[in-house]
Amino acid sequence: MATGHLSSRFFEAAPKRVVANNQSTAELLIRLGLTDTMAGVAALYGETSEDIAEEFSRIPVLANGYVGKEVTLGANPDLIIGRGDLFADAEWGVGSVDELNSLGIRTYIFNTCKRGATVDALFQDIEELGKIFSVQDHALAFADSLHSRINHLTDTLSGVAPQLTYAYVSYSDGDLSVYSATSDTFQNDALNMINLDNAFKMQPVRSHWSSLSQPILMFY
Repeated sequence: MATGHLSSRFFEAAPKRVVANNQSTAELLIRLGLTDTMAGVAALYGETSEDIAEEFSRIPVLANGYVGKEVTLGANPDLIIGRGDLFADAEWGVGSVDELNSLGIRTYIFNTCKRGATVDALFQDIEELGKIFSVQDHALAFADSLHSRINHLTDTLSGVAPQLTYAYVSYSDGDLSVYSATSDTFQNDALNMINLDNAFKMQPVRSHWSSLSQPILMFY
């Protein structure tokens, strides 16, 4: 049985038709040499890196935004992988883990989605995916490249750049909102590596997006 934040289904063989419920998941699979296994991707939110853009263009786009269960199942996946909050029985979700498993579809939710996750969780995901798809060499090489980049960044910034406080702010129709990222500890840890500290990471909010007045935002 595979470990990590997975369903209870066994991975007896490497998946052959994979749906990624968001863009970054598909990009990771490409870097592990798994483009040909991709049956679909959704939730596109930015440009793809030039070095993998051609491979990304070969993956069927199920939806530019979040994809629903019906369209997802239409891709005939044997594995659905990606962000945990998108495994939901909702218009914007691919279906619940239990329901998908009951249909014989395996699921993988990234360890980076867990509350309390740090950058180490990304390397755990890379290692686990290497085992699931039998591409351990690709996984090790990619993990090594990421470690090198992280070391370069931290060495460059060490003792040079002061820590800055940031807020993830959205403005629409006159409303100013901030994404607290209270439970997105992976993102907070990653940004801490480049001396950025989330001003709202400890805020007790009912949802990740909260409306704030400009004076409150200026206070933080």
